[in-house]
Amino acid sequence: MEFARGSISVYDSTSGQLYDTVPSWNEDQIWLSDEDKVIHVTLNKELQPGTTYYVEVSRGFANDYSLNTSREISGLGKWAFTTQGEAKSSRTTSFKTEVLSGRGEQTTRTGVTPVRESAMDNRYTLVTLPAWQSEEGSRYAALRIRPAEESTGASLTTAQGQAEITEQPDGSFQVRIPAGEEAVELNLKAGPGRGEAVLTVYQAQVAVSAAGELNPSVQAEEVLGSLNLTNEISKGTVQPFGIHLEVSRGEEPEGEAWKAIEPYLPQDTVRHPLDLSLAKIKDETDGMRRENLHSLTQEIHVTLDREEDMAYCAVLRIHEGQADLIRPEVSRDKQRITFTTDRFSQFLVLYSNEELKGVEEVLEQQAGVITETLPVEAEDTSPEGVETATVTGAGQIYKISLWIILILAAVISAYLIDKKRRREKEAREGGQEMEE
Repeated sequence: MEFARGSISVYDSTSGQLYDTVPSWNEDQIWLSDEDKVIHVTLNKELQPGTTYYVEVSRGFANDYSLNTSREISGLGKWAFTTQGEAKSSRTTSFKTEVLSGRGEQTTRTGVTPVRESAMDNRYTLVTLPAWQSEEGSRYAALRIRPAEESTGASLTTAQGQAEITEQPDGSFQVRIPAGEEAVELNLKAGPGRGEAVLTVYQAQVAVSAAGELNPSVQAEEVLGSLNLTNEISKGTVQPFGIHLEVSRGEEPEGEAWKAIEPYLPQDTVRHPLDLSLAKIKDETDGMRRENLHSLTQEIHVTLDREEDMAYCAVLRIHEGQADLIRPEVSRDKQRITFTTDRFSQFLVLYSNEELKGVEEVLEQQAGVITETLPVEAEDTSPEGVETATVTGAGQIYKISLWIILILAAVISAYLIDKKRRREKEAREGGQEMEE
């Protein structure tokens, strides 16, 4: 017998999925012995303990010495075997993961979703940042991990890399990975018979900075904890990059949102328009690449100089046509203001000796139900100036034409009247037949 063409494929009998394939022409992995009666195969992957596999030998894999295709060994499922040892649990294990940011006991938790690499191996990947700082000043990538389902006997251990793991009274595990540790592999067992999973945590090195007008500042740990870095991994590592906040003088806003608010500002209002931009900066082979971040997964604190010595201060944010009024905190020395935002675009810092109640009332109305007159386009056949109701709900705006509603009501009413008349006619005709 001699090899011809084709391959030997090994399948997991439990899932029916292809586990490995070796082509016949690879002499380093397939060879003959015992007068060409025994075939030896070296697989590319290690077989799992306590698992049954079946083998497929493709047709034309080998010929006899007369160059005839050997059909005795070809086919699917003719050969099967079971490996020794205790099989790993086939049950999948899901778990909840949170990234901790902040310093010491003052921490913020941000829920993240690890990316599943392989359904067969139950492996997951997570990219995080050294967003937590100890009281001594050491930085860590800090996580809190727990099985999605409550169980007893759960365990979390380090398979590769350096990490501090502490089991908490609520059954979760706190993991601290020192800054600079690029990758750590964790083994999570949900409990006896509950399955297990492997989580590989990659750590990114990120520098956070702020510059521009009014001496801006941000909390680095808070910014790092608000970033979604699922797609940042490349070739087993995460390349360093920077996050930069830039504050510049802007122009007074335009658009419907601002026009609705401006008349309700107190007469003594002093307005300072600002542009806040947040960007991710990477050093690549063809130069620096800047990617603007228009939103984050959670709010961060931004601190600026206070420009006016007036009784009231508010920050008006206009983002994608939507206006929001943010109440900042004033520092004890009244020199700085701090506000929170998760969106970055156009801002207006407002100072006044009167409260901004009129602006708040307008914004509350805009967030509810507003009646307006829509412009009629040339191809629109509806009567000019038809009123529409704009309803805000579940993050979307639905415009329902009152004219269409009236038409539908008229159609339904006509249908019901006609139906009633037909029934009365049928009743009269039925009565006449009975008299005859």
